[in-house]
Amino acid sequence: MALKLLDLFKKCAMLTTNHKLLTLLFAMLTGFATLSFLLFKHQNEMQQRLNNLYFGSFIPISNLKEIVLVLDRDIALKLYHARDTGRKPTFLSKELLASDQKIAKLWESYALSYKNNNEKKFVYFVDKKLQKFHAYMKDTIQTLSSLQNSRMLSLLPLMETTRHISALIEKLIDYESQLAAQNRKEIYADYTPDKIALLIIT
Repeated sequence: MALKLLDLFKKCAMLTTNHKLLTLLFAMLTGFATLSFLLFKHQNEMQQRLNNLYFGSFIPISNLKEIVLVLDRDIALKLYHARDTGRKPTFLSKELLASDQKIAKLWESYALSYKNNNEKKFVYFVDKKLQKFHAYMKDTIQTLSSLQNSRMLSLLPLMETTRHISALIEKLIDYESQLAAQNRKEIYADYTPDKIALLIIT
């Protein structure tokens, strides 16, 4: 009788141990499934956030595009209009001054953002060209202020200079865009699922 009871207790113990193992296995599988679900659910969102953080903070190409708009729209069109209509120099000089100040502000905001060594060389080159452009704009504005008719001043050199600076900024935009695309690939390649999972857990 005692042997039968002992055998029964052993069987119960084995069932309890098996039950614990099954419960542990179930918990592990459930946790893995939950983690996988969270991983795939948040992977794109986290990559987008990373993209916005890196490329939104360090490569403000929008400033460069705005500079091109000011050059092509605000300055170039006003110069063509003044050449064709003989607009009052005082009005033209005020408009050019406002546009020039806007370009300087946009460029300063762009230039102060993060740049790697290769970018710094290109930005330094463009900055020198812009300084000459601002100086030329200042001289033109001062000359216009002393004239009675804008047709009395040849605006062609300033038009050509404006086109040249606009083209230079466009090249810088292309360079920044290519660099951003390359950096994005490198970051996404390094931003592996296991790292994303670690961030989700923490």
